[in-house]
Amino acid sequence: MKQTMNKLLITLTEAVLQLEDLPLLTRDKILQALEEHKEFEKNILNQLEEFKQDNLKKRFVEPTIEEVTEEFKKLDCLNPQDIAARFVSFYGSKGWMVGKNKMKSWKLAAARWAMDAPKVAARMPIV
Repeated sequence: MKQTMNKLLITLTEAVLQLEDLPLLTRDKILQALEEHKEFEKNILNQLEEFKQDNLKKRFVEPTIEEVTEEFKKLDCLNPQDIAARFVSFYGSKGWMVGKNKMKSWKLAAARWAMDAPKVAARMPIV
């Protein structure tokens, strides 16, 4: 599509240059408008590329057990290694899905686990 647009702009530019009966001022205005359009198109394509790059960066990446352990340490959990191992095992077994949706932020899910950890520990039998 980009190549087609460029060919069209070149063709239009050449056509305008060949119109000798147009007043010089009108020709210059048309050529200036075509140049502005090229700049506008270039800016749009750059913004689209930046948008694509930003969205690629936002894709979910499965955390390592070390990252999860560090997060639970930051959240002041008792026994963060154990909670992190359970967290990774639980969501890893589900393909990092929450219901039918791919997880978007494992850190927010970890924060929720940290809030629920005391309740879960209270229900677990002492062995």
